[in-house]
Amino acid sequence: LDKNNLLHIGASDLDNGEEELIARENLKCFTMLDVLASGLGPLLKMIDELADRVGNIWVSLDLDVIDSV
Repeated sequence: LDKNNLLHIGASDLDNGEEELIARENLKCFTMLDVLASGLGPLLKMIDELADRVGNIWVSLDLDVIDSV
């Protein structure tokens, strides 16, 4: 998986190591706070841009995203 084609959506409780990895590797991450602050518009744009670059989008769902914010 090319890291430029990775979009981490819904992060809400990242530890220091995860935050460092995201920053160091310049990974795209749209957190729950981003959703609350900006709504879904910017996220949908990021997904559309990803769809323009790749033939398939794979989704992995961590059930922690269902927890309340």
